[in-house]
Order: sequence, then C-alpha cells, then structure tokens
Amino acid sequence: TGDEGGTLVKGATGKGILGRGEHDSWSFTAKKGDYITATAGDKNNTSFSPYIALISPSGVLLKSDSGSKEAEVSIKTTETGIHTLIVVDYNASYAGEYTLVLN
Repeated sequence: TGDEGGTLVKGATGKGILGRGEHDSWSFTAKKGDYITATAGDKNNTSFSPYIALISPSGVLLKSDSGSKEAEVSIKTTETGIHTLIVVDYNASYAGEYTLVLN
C-alpha cells in the first residue's frame, strides 16, 4: 500500500489503496486559468474518510477538503505547470481503497 499515485489527465480516474497513516501523491499539468475539480471517494464504503489537498507548482496549498465518504476541491488555477494532489485518510487512522477523479 502507499505505492499508488502517479500522473492524471483531465477526465481520468485514478485508483489507490492507502494503509493506515499513508498518503498518495498524484500529479497533473494545468495552465493558468484552467478550471479543475478533483474528487476523492471511499470506494468500498468503509470508515476511511478521504482528505484531498491541491498543491500548486510553486508548492502553495491552493485548497483542501475532507469528508466522511468523499472530498472535493474545485479551483481556477493560478499557475501553469505540474500540480499535485495528495490523498490521505483525514484522521490517519484507517486504511482504505479510493478513487480519484480529475475534471
């Protein structure tokens, strides 16, 4: 576990499995002014509570969200380059399988 992550493109769905306390990093390229929505969801309806963070190419936290079954960030990007999405269990207490959708 914790070995998922990778590169996404708009319209793609990534899948991952997190062990307790682990995180996955996903990257995508966007231009300044692109509208991005990323949604992480608990695939198997367990106690896993997704937390998602969107990081700019310069390392700034742009937006984050958490939820009991789904977390979503939606933003108009402020920079051109490679952005990063971090997915983790909000409490770092549970393992879980998730899907990550980028639109």
